[in-house]
Amino acid sequence: MIALLLRGNLLASAIGTVVGNPWTFPFIWAWTFSLGRWILGHADMIETLPQHISMNYIFDHPSQVLLPMLVGSLPTALVVWSLFFWIIYRLVEGYQKARHLRLEKAKRRLQLRKAREYAKQKRKTAE
Repeated sequence: MIALLLRGNLLASAIGTVVGNPWTFPFIWAWTFSLGRWILGHADMIETLPQHISMNYIFDHPSQVLLPMLVGSLPTALVVWSLFFWIIYRLVEGYQKARHLRLEKAKRRLQLRKAREYAKQKRKTAE
């Protein structure tokens, strides 16, 4: 709905909704947190987060939660962006070529139709 109201890309919003939803966010967060801890060299340290993590805990302990997630999200975003950018780029490029061919074909048909109508009109006036 928001994409329609803002005249945004509906396909992009649908893909974003499928990937980023309440069912997938915990896995994404766990991945970025774990990767960030590994990059920072804290992977061997067993540090447990509270069972019911709260915003207060996150903001009171940013180096334990936010920093690893930030560090882990950067390479994740780079890899995911690269992969999806080239896939989507190729798909859009193929669609645009096919659309261009369809438009050219329709343009030729219209020109032929106009030429036939002109010839038909000319024959009528010649009679």
